[in-house]
Amino acid sequence: MSVRAAGPGDAGPGPARQRRPGARPRPARGRAGRPGGARAGRLPGAGGDHRERRPGHRRGRPAADRPRHGRGHRPAARGAVLRDLHAEHRLPARPGGLPGPRGRRAGRQRPHRQDGRLRGPHGRRGGLVKARRPADLGRGFNLFWAGQTVSVVGDRITVFAVPTLMIFVLHASALQVGVVAMAQYLGIPLLGPVAGVLVDRWNKRRTMLVCDLIRLVAVAVIPLAHWLGFLSTPLLFGCVAVISGATIFFNVGYLIAVPAVVEEDQMVRAYSRLEGSGSVSEVAGPSIAAALYSALGVAALLVDAASYLVSAACFRSMKPWGDRTLVEGTVWERLTAGFRMNWADPVLRRVVLAAVTLNCGGPVFVTVLPVLAYRGMGVSVGVFGAAMSVGAVGALAGAVVAPRIGERFGLGRTLAWSLLLHCLVGLGVLAAPALPAGPVIAVTMGCYGFFMSCINVCSAPTRQSRMSAEHQGVMHAAFRTVTWGVIPLAALLGGLAVSALTGPLGILDAARWTMAGGTLLAACSFLPALGIQARLDAAARAQKEPFSAEPELTEPAR
Repeated sequence: MSVRAAGPGDAGPGPARQRRPGARPRPARGRAGRPGGARAGRLPGAGGDHRERRPGHRRGRPAADRPRHGRGHRPAARGAVLRDLHAEHRLPARPGGLPGPRGRRAGRQRPHRQDGRLRGPHGRRGGLVKARRPADLGRGFNLFWAGQTVSVVGDRITVFAVPTLMIFVLHASALQVGVVAMAQYLGIPLLGPVAGVLVDRWNKRRTMLVCDLIRLVAVAVIPLAHWLGFLSTPLLFGCVAVISGATIFFNVGYLIAVPAVVEEDQMVRAYSRLEGSGSVSEVAGPSIAAALYSALGVAALLVDAASYLVSAACFRSMKPWGDRTLVEGTVWERLTAGFRMNWADPVLRRVVLAAVTLNCGGPVFVTVLPVLAYRGMGVSVGVFGAAMSVGAVGALAGAVVAPRIGERFGLGRTLAWSLLLHCLVGLGVLAAPALPAGPVIAVTMGCYGFFMSCINVCSAPTRQSRMSAEHQGVMHAAFRTVTWGVIPLAALLGGLAVSALTGPLGILDAARWTMAGGTLLAACSFLPALGIQARLDAAARAQKEPFSAEPELTEPAR
């Protein structure tokens, strides 16, 4: 055994013993020969086997480490230090936030009690370390998600209030309703081609913020014009057209925002959440719109204006993202590049053809539905809003189950069958005379929304997987220009058809058969979508083959 050199405190027992500064004096013990320095082990001549202890320690385990089972005896300072260690190193914690006594199983540990309250594992005072769950998509996406949810609720109010305002306040005809509905999409063929090129050269986040502010002003003009007495159909047409133009630029940035703030493997989950919140907004929106319109009248549109302000505030609170994309080529080259990309890629080409066919008939159904409900069936504003809300529950269910269906059957196959079923359920309006109008609208729109959510959840990731990030702006802009450019014509044709058929058939049958014809036309979108899944599978196999097979040594790689 090695013995260290004697220090000033090791001359022997008695007064030469050193004591740490600030320590309390200890009473003299009856035993002599105890070493007074640091740990010395067993020294010759010492009286018994004694080990040095710091002042305040007892035999065995130190007092600070020994568990005490009384109430409120655990030192607060030590608990704070341990909680800091748990937060820094992600150590497992007991329900009370402090590690349990040694030798005791975790399942038998009792919650630590302080201030007369039991602290459970998930209570407000619990000490479990809060770590980021795998399903958490980050603060940036959560702000984006919250702003969009509030904004979509406001949009539902405007979509509900504008045709209601035209029918009951301005006493507009079906043709005038169709013209204003056309204004919602009129900016797509005019601004759509250049929107993607310009957004690529602008800051995306700032662009979306400015678009929210422009839409806020345009919506607020409608109730102000009504109160001042100069509200008219042309003014509504102009306000809706301005909202449409700002929405075009906003939507281009919207599709770029999700891959900018979310990892690639989480995009389907992110789109599912966005579709889910949109479906919830569709569930609550018509009821809220009907209640607000019944209570406030035209002033209900101010709620939509406030929703755009909330959305802009969320974008303002996000960390900077979406800087200008450095791309080569002039504006005209980038403008035409988006159309070439959508047509050259076999998957994108089929998605474009399916979407164009769908939008040739779908807007006819949506435009004529308020005319059918209010004038053909005599439904009140409250009943129509409640029916739309109950029916939109299906849209929420579709957003929830669409990712699982897509994983099980493939995105392309799910997209194709959702297109077909989405259109066929619209034929339920033919049951309107035989069954009550409210349940018919609710069930029809519920199934309609369920498959529409499946289409949206599967379509966006499919298109984004076919194009690199620097080309997605022009690709999405060209896609929306082609596919949404037919919507104004379809909405106008729906109003014209009802106006032409009202004389010989009556308003009820004219609206019903016009909606049925548009639905059957939209059902043809199923045909070009059939080959999407086969091409996605072929592309996936082509990506795996270079890694799974060894390269040929006799021929150079091509």
